[in-house]
Amino acid sequence: MNKTKSILVSLAAIAVIGGGGIWFYDSSQGAQESTENSQAITQVQVAEKKPEITISEDEKTVSYQGQAGSTALEILKSGLDVTVEDSSFGEFVTGINGVEADSSKEYWSFYVDGDYAPEGAGTYQTTDGEQIEWKLEQL
Repeated sequence: MNKTKSILVSLAAIAVIGGGGIWFYDSSQGAQESTENSQAITQVQVAEKKPEITISEDEKTVSYQGQAGSTALEILKSGLDVTVEDSSFGEFVTGINGVEADSSKEYWSFYVDGDYAPEGAGTYQTTDGEQIEWKLEQL
């Protein structure tokens, strides 16, 4: 009996150490997935969520709601055609939906809840319900 217990404990230890991962049954897909895979699927679903974007009549103002887990730039890029230039501070938006800023006299500025953004759009993590706004402004 002691040998049987010892063998079962050893097998259990091997399964836990070598097997890794927690498995569950997902009835919507009819298959087993690890928790790591389910987290990856959730993150993809959030990234694929299309934002409702409003563009002003003169096309110089673009606005949308923030989405937890996404940067302001990710959301903008997911809904519109965006032109960027790489800089030492990250990506700098130069055009939105075909409206390009004339770098000699204008630029696309980025606002959060009516205030000038505290950091670049590529790093700013939005929250649900925040009002994000882009304006084509004069230098």
